[in-house]
Amino acid sequence: LSVATAGGDVPFKSFGDHAVVTWRRVSLGGSERCTAQCTLYPNGRVVFAHAGALPTAPVVIGVVHGDGVDGPEIVDVSTDPDWSTTGTHGWYWVSFPGTLTPRVFTSAPTATGQAGAVLTTACMPATSEVYGSGCPTAGSFWQQGDVSDLADTSYRLTPNAAGGYTVTAAAASLDPQIGTATGIGDDALFTVNLPFAFVHPSNPAGSTAVDVCSNGYLWLDAGATTSAAYAPIASNLFAEPARLALLWTDLNPTDPLSDDVYVDVRPDRAVITWNAVVEYGRPTPLTAQCVLFADGSITWCFGSQLDAWTPAITGYSAGNGAASVAAQALAATVPFATSAEGQAPLALSTAWTPVLGESIAMTVENVPTTPALGLTLAGFLPQSVDLGSYGAPGCTILNSLEVSVATVHGASFGTVEFPIPSNPVMLGVPLYLQHAAVSPGTNALGLVVSNGLRLVVGEF
Repeated sequence: LSVATAGGDVPFKSFGDHAVVTWRRVSLGGSERCTAQCTLYPNGRVVFAHAGALPTAPVVIGVVHGDGVDGPEIVDVSTDPDWSTTGTHGWYWVSFPGTLTPRVFTSAPTATGQAGAVLTTACMPATSEVYGSGCPTAGSFWQQGDVSDLADTSYRLTPNAAGGYTVTAAAASLDPQIGTATGIGDDALFTVNLPFAFVHPSNPAGSTAVDVCSNGYLWLDAGATTSAAYAPIASNLFAEPARLALLWTDLNPTDPLSDDVYVDVRPDRAVITWNAVVEYGRPTPLTAQCVLFADGSITWCFGSQLDAWTPAITGYSAGNGAASVAAQALAATVPFATSAEGQAPLALSTAWTPVLGESIAMTVENVPTTPALGLTLAGFLPQSVDLGSYGAPGCTILNSLEVSVATVHGASFGTVEFPIPSNPVMLGVPLYLQHAAVSPGTNALGLVVSNGLRLVVGEF
């Protein structure tokens, strides 16, 4: 058997009067998945259960003494609903393809041997699987390609308690006070000294200077690199130092058709403007503006004509080997939130399945702030409610919220339990679970939510 399959594992659980081993979704080497369970009792009784896809290859079932003892009796549990043996060496049965069906049966020692019985001709296994995703989201964001949808738009990046930014559409327009032309060359850098320490996710002490690149981006820590690369390559956005890319493409401010790159530094802000700059070999002037504020916030504003010939990159990354993330259309996905690089979203998982009358233990990971109030949310139906409009961009409620169970998290990692009713009417009923944690400052709502767990209540 192999557990190296999706959801495959072999959990063990000990109770006061019995112990349970489950081979869950294990493989015989092919595509088929099998589930079996063995329950051991102090008096020698053993309960076997088989469910789901069953093996098409021969398997051996039984209780034998081992240690080289010969003579266990052969019992065909596929045809005998009740059986007994008179030998003391145990029993076994070789199940050939097609002869083993979903069932629960038992074996127990007697004065003269073993006695067995089929308890049920079919059984309902419990299952669990992950669905959906949690929040906050990753530390970087970007888009590449046609950026014309950004024309005449503005965005604000506001630092949040998760160590990232909350990105929203802004009403700001291009600041007309653009300052002094830098006279920057083609594929060149220009250092801007700041009158304040600009704090950003990869530099909590704050940057006192930034390097502006002629090609539509700026390095947030001056001197971190000498690169002024013109080619917008997504992998470099994550691998290289922290960068804000407004319009990363092959801009040429030295072209006669271009104006220039301007800088205006004030006590509370620095305004950097690529003003009517054309791409290399292209006639269309492009305008984009970035404003760095002393409080760590940022605004981006784009001109009315934004028709880049080369697929430009617009986005942010803390860089220095940051985890890569999928591209997104900024205009269509704001508002959203990022977190500090390396901070994972709230996660909910379990190694157990929901059995009638028992509590299922689940692990909660990546609680962003502690102590924190946590809520396990449960419903009978899946759903998708975007919490962005409530102040939690990137967070989604994933079930119908019939039940909630509260807990308090004292650490970023912990265990919560959810009781499964013992009423047999619950057999086969799906439950949808999710965890939420109160996290002031992570977003305006002060809440993060996990991925979901889909549970099907069963007998084992």
